[in-house]
Amino acid sequence: MIDLTKKRIIVTGGSGFLGSHVVEGLKRRGVPEKNIFTPSSKEYDLRKWENCVRAMKGQEILFDLAVVAGDLRRRMQIPGELFYDNLMMGVQLLEAARQAGVDIVVRSRSEVECGVRGPAPREGAGGGGGVEGSVMCAGGVG
Repeated sequence: MIDLTKKRIIVTGGSGFLGSHVVEGLKRRGVPEKNIFTPSSKEYDLRKWENCVRAMKGQEILFDLAVVAGDLRRRMQIPGELFYDNLMMGVQLLEAARQAGVDIVVRSRSEVECGVRGPAPREGAGGGGGVEGSVMCAGGVG
């Protein structure tokens, strides 16, 4: 097992649901808080290349958990924009990590970039109270 206690670790999305649990898990494993960097989206807009490079500087391990999200209404209104932002953020972070010589990269995504088309099904018509309507992911035929 890798000794994480001396590693410099960046957790993007560290204040989100998944990220906050990862940060707490790292602390429980003995990683000092000073070794865990959780860049805020206000200071590090990771959709911009220069911020990815700046965030990765000096890091040894990347937990890439950041997403540009929003509520379901926002995801339905601008699915392509959210898809593009998340795609570019992920690709740029990976490249910045590679260039910075990061040893380990762990990635997870929980975002959904979907829109809804067509009429919403009636209650009890197989939907079960979930997302109403037929779902089309960004990039689908539509």
